[in-house]
Amino acid sequence: MRILWIAPNGGNYKKGIVKGTGGWIGALQDELTKRVPDLELGITFISPTDNETITEGNVAYLPVQFSTGGNKVATILHGIFGKPTKDEDVIAQKIKQRIDEYKPDVIHVWGIENAYASVIPLIDRPFVVHIQGLLSEYLYVYLPYGFSKHDFFKADFPVRWFLRAGNLRDYKHAQHRAAREIAMGKYIKSWIGRTDWDYTMSQMLSPGSRYFHCEEMMRGDFNGAKWQYHYDGKTIHIHSSISPEWYKGMDIVLKTAKILKDQGVNIEWHVYGVGRSNNRLKYFIKKLGIAPENVNV
Repeated sequence: MRILWIAPNGGNYKKGIVKGTGGWIGALQDELTKRVPDLELGITFISPTDNETITEGNVAYLPVQFSTGGNKVATILHGIFGKPTKDEDVIAQKIKQRIDEYKPDVIHVWGIENAYASVIPLIDRPFVVHIQGLLSEYLYVYLPYGFSKHDFFKADFPVRWFLRAGNLRDYKHAQHRAAREIAMGKYIKSWIGRTDWDYTMSQMLSPGSRYFHCEEMMRGDFNGAKWQYHYDGKTIHIHSSISPEWYKGMDIVLKTAKILKDQGVNIEWHVYGVGRSNNRLKYFIKKLGIAPENVNV
């Protein structure tokens, strides 16, 4: 069987060279090619520099080269409106060319919140969508409790509002991605998900569609590591990974840590993915009046 993944990264393509590759997609690639040696697997993804097909064994990497090319006017407009519609049309056509070139039996689309999902109406062979994120629902809780859209402006310098770093730009872009997600949902007849919430959302986006439950593949780094219980009876060590989006829970970490400290619980909370110098984190600290170093985060 020949399967094509349309993915946010290239799996194990030039691993360690192209930022963001590997992860759970690469882990699943390793396991599938090991367990099903006759499987032909193609992976197509957006790359700012590469367009050459590379074949390694039964795996074909089919990057789709696309970049805004540093167009400052486009960057500013994108910052204000957050709607790269023409870009998505170009990306969709390029991915469709890759589909026609590879001629897969089945297509596996990794999520519908990214621009490459715009190809879905053009797909003319069986495909399934693997749920990653669901922005159309995230928008309802985009801002933490006690925050408003006014905080977008307070958190940014005036110039940043017009450029790519603007918080309002990020919100408008999330709105556009959510709208794309809803628009693509009507074309989807088969989903892969993991939770009851995934299932519920699949039926909301495309009523009557098929749903396949599938757990996620852990990376070898986690599977190979042996964990040992290390609590010394004095300090509780907490480790979390997070990104700096408004809805990811930076406020929850700070507020929870403060509650624990006020209750006399001795913790050390290590958060990976957000640096202390992050501007958005700085605003959360100012807004909440909770500094990480004062609550052992």
